Amino acid sequence: MKGAGAIETNEMLFVTFAEKAKTLNRRRGSYKAKITKLQSFLKDKARECRQLLLQSKLDKVSEMYSSMEALKIEYYEVVEDEQLPNLELILEEMEDDLEEIKVGLQTLLSKHVL
Repeated sequence: MKGAGAIETNEMLFVTFAEKAKTLNRRRGSYKAKITKLQSFLKDKARECRQLLLQSKLDKVSEMYSSMEALKIEYYEVVEDEQLPNLELILEEMEDDLEEIKVGLQTLLSKHVL
């Protein structure tokens, strides 16, 4: 019966990894939605905003960088090797979007100081 227990354990690990990957995908989707919201803010509303709100949004971008890095590490624990290149591309695009938002907010903040 040891063999049956090993199979059951492997199946449990697979389910755990699948559930973890599903959770990570949801978190990634949530970050993507936040990035889209920040992009819309920068495009449509940021120019009329006060310095304090711009700084708050910039702080949020910094927090998201940290969270994205943690997400990436968690993905590496559960994702199959063949899925990594596609995943890394998606995460890099999200990081690039965050970088553009950061630069845009910093530019607007520097104009407030002048």
